[in-house]
Amino acid sequence: MDLEQQIRPETSFRISPRLIQSTRILALSSVELSQAIEQEMNENPALEVEQLPGCPNCGATLIDGRCLNCSRPRRDDTQLDSASTWDREDGVYGSSRRSNASDDEDFDPVAHAAEAETLTEALLSGLRPLLKAEDQPLGDYLVGNLDDRGFLAVSLPQVAAVFQVPVERVERVLHALQSLEPPGIGARNLQECLLLQLRALAEQGEPQPLAEHIIRDDHLREIAQRRWSEVASAAGCRISDVKEAWIFIKQRLTPFPANGFHPAVESARPQALRPDVIIRHSLSGAFEVEVIEAARYELKINDTYLAYYAPQLRSQVSPEDRAHIRDHVVRARFFIDCIRQRWETLRQITECLIECQREFLEKGVRFLVPLTRSELALKLGLHESTISRATAGKYVLLPDGQTIAFEDFFDASLRIKDVMREILSQEHSTGPLSDQHIAERLREHDFFIARRTVAKYRDALGVLPSRYR
Repeated sequence: MDLEQQIRPETSFRISPRLIQSTRILALSSVELSQAIEQEMNENPALEVEQLPGCPNCGATLIDGRCLNCSRPRRDDTQLDSASTWDREDGVYGSSRRSNASDDEDFDPVAHAAEAETLTEALLSGLRPLLKAEDQPLGDYLVGNLDDRGFLAVSLPQVAAVFQVPVERVERVLHALQSLEPPGIGARNLQECLLLQLRALAEQGEPQPLAEHIIRDDHLREIAQRRWSEVASAAGCRISDVKEAWIFIKQRLTPFPANGFHPAVESARPQALRPDVIIRHSLSGAFEVEVIEAARYELKINDTYLAYYAPQLRSQVSPEDRAHIRDHVVRARFFIDCIRQRWETLRQITECLIECQREFLEKGVRFLVPLTRSELALKLGLHESTISRATAGKYVLLPDGQTIAFEDFFDASLRIKDVMREILSQEHSTGPLSDQHIAERLREHDFFIARRTVAKYRDALGVLPSRYR
């Protein structure tokens, strides 16, 4: 056996640093991109960045302190399908981005800087006038031990042991807390929470004694299982009365009393999603695309670095300075090219989506065409992973004022969910529909899906099974 060296040609894949950097920048969200630009500007003196002020609503560039996009008149809502506006938070489609400001109203940064009062602050300020000075620490402790639902997370004996006071004193403070808004706050269990809300409604002139009897005698489980006759027999009333009481409980009471708190400062409510790309109607009626980042940021190389990088002045600096200038100018150009490639990719993807989903943009979610990322990549001549990276975590502002995720363009189930929502909204006349009945109704709209798929979509919409509705 002899050992010898041989040269063999082989083909292997090598990822260049430019491709790695370009891929990383493409996948960044708008917030992460802003941080990356700021970091690069701090590390590279050859890079200059000018950032124009953006609209606090949609993120578009402000012109003379105004957002032309938010003040632009929208299309008439009647052109859209009546069931095409859905809330993504509740498993439904769309997020309204309409501006309430008139065209003549200037942007007021002070109004957007206001902070809303939190539930804890509201409870503490409302509780102090009701308590004696020596009971203030007890009230603060109880408020601090409310969970996310608004329930008290500690027992009264535990509080009494901490402060070494009688339990009756702690209970008096708790009753003062439970008298505050929202009704049901400070309850120790679901039954007490619902009874507190019924008491508040009774004080407002809306008593419901049968609902109080159902809750106090712990008949909620029987009601949820539609065992109307058992509850009616125990309460000594008609079945129709029990059903009316159940409707009252569902519509007027909540097991999450903390959700009934509304901050006093309306402008400080959490802002809706900010888009990365805007699709709008041009003056000619066609769709046009604006990549918000491309209009907000102006990236360029420092004039001094660029001048001494040129051959005419390169010889006037020392070799060390020449290497410093060359490295930073090349790095700045490379970074700017990656950013511009990101913007161009987003523009190409959006323009292709407009071409594929034109009816969806014009008429609503019912006209969403089934489309995959691989099909879009084939149309653009890009790799499917590039489409995924470019669209992940990014949002589009549609011409009708709704902000949706890029992934919604590829989600064909939105059409089915839209029809399901319409079917479920008509249950008041037909009674609760089972998943099998909903599947049969969907077949009438040419959607042939299995019952288990209907159950999955129903759960996504936040709708309970028929036996609990």
